[in-house]
Amino acid sequence: MRFQQLAGTGLAALAALLLGAMDASDAGPDESAVESGEPVGSVSLVESPPAPLFAGGTRARGLPVHGEGNYPVAALRRRQEGWVSLGVCVTPAGEVVDPIIEESSGIGVFEQAALKELRDVRFEPATWQGKPVEQCMQLRLVYRVKGQTGARRSFLRRFREAESLLSAGQLDEAQARLDALGGDGTWTLYEASWLELARANLAQRRGDLEGAVLHLQRAINNQGEYINDRKAYRAAILQLFQLQVATERHGEAMDTWADIGKLDPPPDDARIEGLARKVRGFIESPQPLVFVGEIRQRRNDAREAPSWEHKLLRRKFGFEAAEGKADEFRLRCDWKQVRGRVDTDVVLELPKEQTGCRVFVFGDIGARVRLVEYPEPPASGAVLPDRPGGVAGP
Repeated sequence: MRFQQLAGTGLAALAALLLGAMDASDAGPDESAVESGEPVGSVSLVESPPAPLFAGGTRARGLPVHGEGNYPVAALRRRQEGWVSLGVCVTPAGEVVDPIIEESSGIGVFEQAALKELRDVRFEPATWQGKPVEQCMQLRLVYRVKGQTGARRSFLRRFREAESLLSAGQLDEAQARLDALGGDGTWTLYEASWLELARANLAQRRGDLEGAVLHLQRAINNQGEYINDRKAYRAAILQLFQLQVATERHGEAMDTWADIGKLDPPPDDARIEGLARKVRGFIESPQPLVFVGEIRQRRNDAREAPSWEHKLLRRKFGFEAAEGKADEFRLRCDWKQVRGRVDTDVVLELPKEQTGCRVFVFGDIGARVRLVEYPEPPASGAVLPDRPGGVAGP
């Protein structure tokens, strides 16, 4: 089986949508091949950057997965690759609980394998003042086939057909082609990333900015490692930042801005820098910050509960209103998880030690929720326990 690198028209179409700054002549197809013989798969487990430590505390430590691990046998025989990003909490006993599949390359067999993998992984629990406590973190499992790069010729041909339809403005036809391409299951991490770039292209052309954000985030997973084209990655991450600002994902936007700072050479774009200053000013404002989110199916999996996710910028927040059924939330911080009902009469205040907090709101698809972050806690605020670990309710 031969594999090719996507460039040429694919790269030009991406650039035309995102920044209009590239030329197809900058790169041409670069064909490569997989190694012969029986495929050898590897499974790697990557932990998110560690949470800040409390005085006298230690972080949870997992035993890394390596070798073939729980690589799905049928997928390995087909030389199929994938990745899965999960949110988990590690109990004081070192057990993984409440795993949430947050993102993936879209192949169910790897999602199932990742959940199984976590059941076999043991952690040394986090500690605080000498006692084991709960810690939440993000993990990513990557399933790769040794020596495999690029895209299959069949994928490349169908991808370019869909791309031509997109360029011609035939969005429904392009949607059908991309759905069929994704329905067959992408074989390599490279294919999965480029398919998500095309889906982001389509979503933005349809005016679905939220969808475009989700697709771009998947496409440039792990700083664009699987795109394997730094110009495409550069265009995609700059566009992602702009879309995150436009959709009021300010916490995620600043994380993306930190990754933009690692680009070489750094971007020389006054408009992008102006957006970053605007977001920082918004975050530092003495006024309440209001966010309106819509519950949607984040992944193409009917078994996954629809949700809206928001990264908190402040320690005090509450729900001001909801349209439709939005009745349950889950708060995950580096050192705590909380579940509760969406109650417009309660404001929660987090201890200052809590960091990396994200709110997941669950309900019916299309329901909208209004979340407010406050500069100062109201007198009637419900205060969460001022210690890491454990589960508390509002």
